Amino acid sequence: MHLEELLHGEQMNPRKEKRLYGLKNVVVVMDGVEYPAVVVDISPRGICLRCEKTLPTYREVMVRLDIDGKPVTLKASVRWVHDPIQLKGAHLRETGLAVIDPPQLYQKYLERILESK
Repeated sequence: MHLEELLHGEQMNPRKEKRLYGLKNVVVVMDGVEYPAVVVDISPRGICLRCEKTLPTYREVMVRLDIDGKPVTLKASVRWVHDPIQLKGAHLRETGLAVIDPPQLYQKYLERILESK
């Protein structure tokens, strides 16, 4: 599989909700420990990210990211985890998160960005 397919292949899947595609660094916090991750795509109710840490399914985690230069923390539940892919020497697991009670700043940001697409 080519690198471009790894990074952008998700766009080919039909989705119920519009999604914002692109890579964005975030931090996943579980049991007080921080794990760096990269967002693959994001929607009003979910996030697909890649992380070296295997996150247990149905576990609640926190995701920290910046929106318009402001720090935002999202509560999320791990819904699925794919087998690891090797990318630039790292073994990354693609992971799907369901966002729980997203803050208004997050919702408005996605509405604004997705409407402009």
